[in-house]
Amino acid sequence: MQYRIFRLLLIFAIVLQYEGVFSQDISTLFEQKPFTFSGSFNMNQMATYRNVSYSSENPYSIFLNGNATFTFYGISAPFNFSYSNQQTNYSHPFNFNQFGIQPSWKWIKTYIGYNTMTFSPYSLNGHQFLGGGIELTPPNIGLKFSAMYGRLLKAVDWQPDKPSFPPYYQRQGYATKLGYTGKAGDYEVTLFKAFDKKNSIDPVPDSLGIAPQENMVYTVKFGKTFVEKVKLSGTYAGSALTRDTRQTENAEQVNSREFFLLKPNATTSYSYAVKGSADYLGTGYTIGAAYERIQPNYSTLGAYYNNSDMENIALTFSKQLLQGKLNLAGSGGKQRNNLDKSKVSESDQFLGSLNVSYAPSQRVN
Repeated sequence: MQYRIFRLLLIFAIVLQYEGVFSQDISTLFEQKPFTFSGSFNMNQMATYRNVSYSSENPYSIFLNGNATFTFYGISAPFNFSYSNQQTNYSHPFNFNQFGIQPSWKWIKTYIGYNTMTFSPYSLNGHQFLGGGIELTPPNIGLKFSAMYGRLLKAVDWQPDKPSFPPYYQRQGYATKLGYTGKAGDYEVTLFKAFDKKNSIDPVPDSLGIAPQENMVYTVKFGKTFVEKVKLSGTYAGSALTRDTRQTENAEQVNSREFFLLKPNATTSYSYAVKGSADYLGTGYTIGAAYERIQPNYSTLGAYYNNSDMENIALTFSKQLLQGKLNLAGSGGKQRNNLDKSKVSESDQFLGSLNVSYAPSQRVN
């Protein structure tokens, strides 16, 4: 069966040649070809030899991935896929064999299958999901809307004979984002909810410390330019994380109004993150200050990695020279941790960056 799937994928994908992903306008319906097709295909193979009497690992590995774009009378449908024969050798909550498609028409874009979407750096941030999503960006009114629902992690049962492979509950998630961009400024509100299905795996030993979790994150973002010179922007994110939804004791918790999608209990914790900047927009240059603070226990189930217990203060600048051909940008400031003074030691360090780009012509950078 595995060989048959591999053969079909190989025959199907070897004809792909990638040229790009474009959404076309229906107004040029009769001026374009009724059907176009482009894409790419990659195959990597690896063989391993070990001088041992027995090895449970498959000595042959193959990794296939590709993407293609079908366009039918202006309706663009790009998709991607990947396949590996190695995922059968170990347990993990992710799927290497993936298929995703992103059909789009005018200002409507959809996501079907395996995809990634980013709603906020503090909530759903590039985490892969299996499900569906949509982005609406109607022109001339400044509004934009995004939504998704899908599986973030697949269930993995506890295997006592493989103690190094932890079990995982099946994790579902959904998110929405509503934004506005116009003369009044830039505004954005995001809601994200993730939850583990309690009965998605068999009971696991309490000694593993693994329990079904639930998380809700909301973010509010704004940006506004005053007197055409001063721009203020900021982001506030609040997160509520329940580390064990099986707990029924909630006498210590009060359900906060802003976390209306989550039912708290004794294992629920609340945290926040805030980020802001103030910039002066001069003629050919920008100077400003930036601040970011993330509480020590801040966490979201919509990202693979969480920054926490961190405070950054920095001065920023950018400058254009030689009629915009030479661009300078940089920042300098300090970062510290141990914000709640709970650690024995803390770090207080200087952080700086400098970026220089030069484009003498349209063909050279």
